[in-house]
Amino acid sequence: MAGQLAVVPYFMSMGLSPFLGFLIDRVGRRPLFIMTSSIISLICCIYTAFMKSLPVDSPNPDYFVLIPLIGMGLSYSIYASALWGSIPYVVQPRTIGSAFGVTTALQNAGLTLSPFIIGFELDAS
Repeated sequence: MAGQLAVVPYFMSMGLSPFLGFLIDRVGRRPLFIMTSSIISLICCIYTAFMKSLPVDSPNPDYFVLIPLIGMGLSYSIYASALWGSIPYVVQPRTIGSAFGVTTALQNAGLTLSPFIIGFELDAS
């Protein structure tokens, strides 16, 4: 069940990102969208931190966990649409490919290292 719920933010991002990208292009105000995304993400993390968990042997799944997952999907969609679309605004046209490459490398480094750091911390405690 946990594996099925863990994909909720990514499925939301897959479906919402094109529409949010269109909206952000129309409205502008990319910094406001990025800030809103960060606030939504913070609220979801705080909600998750203080959420009560059910016993492992509980026969009924706790669907309240969907609230922060849906929020994280929305947050990630807004963030990706606003931030990635901002890269051409802050670099010279001849370096756009390099800027996207460096950004992708840094994102993947974080996605690669995070599980190792979390696992190390969990093993240490």
